[in-house]
Amino acid sequence: MGVDRTSIEDKFKWNIDTMYQSNESIKDDIDKVNSIIEELKSYKGKISSSKENLYKVLSNSEKASRILQNLYVYTHMKQHEDTRNNENQARATKAEMLSTELSMATSYIVPEIIAMDENKLKEKLIDLNIDKKYKKIYTANIIAGGLRSE
Repeated sequence: MGVDRTSIEDKFKWNIDTMYQSNESIKDDIDKVNSIIEELKSYKGKISSSKENLYKVLSNSEKASRILQNLYVYTHMKQHEDTRNNENQARATKAEMLSTELSMATSYIVPEIIAMDENKLKEKLIDLNIDKKYKKIYTANIIAGGLRSE
């Protein structure tokens, strides 16, 4: 049987409680991600219609992913602190489910970007002054464009 965490000196334990000080702050981030997911769903089929849509999809997807990474790390580390704690297990499972929901809600993004004309995509990214930040998207579009023409 393993060592009980309470018998270990604090200096040898991770302290992740600075990430979330309360259950309410965890719930707030879950609510934020759910809200962003709903907004992202509304842009399906509309990414190429304007540079603002492209930016909102990219930035909101990135924002949701960042929040979700924190939730995932925190809930899973808490779960591993004491695997007998059902509340921690439930939070970790919720983070996993939320990750799946975000993946499903954003599954249209890459195909829509790949379908865009590469010059128009590049113009939109440059107009938004985010061409360097999202260069990998532009590069993926060029590669996919090359694959389409073969």
